Amino acid sequence: MTAGSSESNPLAGRGILLVASGSPRTGMNAVRALALQLERIAGRVAILPGGNVIADLLGRRVLGRPDLVVALLPGRGASLAAVRVAERLGAPLLALVTSNDAPCWGETGTLRRATRVVVTSERLRARVVAAGVPATRIELWRPLSPTALSSFEQIAGRALRADSASSAMTA
Repeated sequence: MTAGSSESNPLAGRGILLVASGSPRTGMNAVRALALQLERIAGRVAILPGGNVIADLLGRRVLGRPDLVVALLPGRGASLAAVRVAERLGAPLLALVTSNDAPCWGETGTLRRATRVVVTSERLRARVVAAGVPATRIELWRPLSPTALSSFEQIAGRALRADSASSAMTA
């Protein structure tokens, strides 16, 4: 699959901004790996360490206006920075929750503001619903499956379409 085929690849030619907690030296290897995989299908991917005071400016400078902001949770800094960047730049927000520990999610308001919320287990899905996110906006993603990247691509495509549909209804 090539980055130029937008019909089969909803992320082709799109800009994705990954917002994650963790120091650049530690804890960011998985984020870098995801970014490298997404670059193959999307085109432009930038990583923004969460909690950065100038997160909204970096988001604009690093990538231009991203088509999609992905908050990689846990992390309060990532949570708040992702919301700030997405709202400031008018981009949809996709929250990827990988921890069962609700206090590690950052702000539950981030989950409620997200266009889509991705969880990595059924147990997490139940906890996110309990935090006030409608079940219809939550998707299960299995990051260790052989089809994980194409599955993430489809989930991100649905987030982009959902945002386009809500923008059209408010216009």
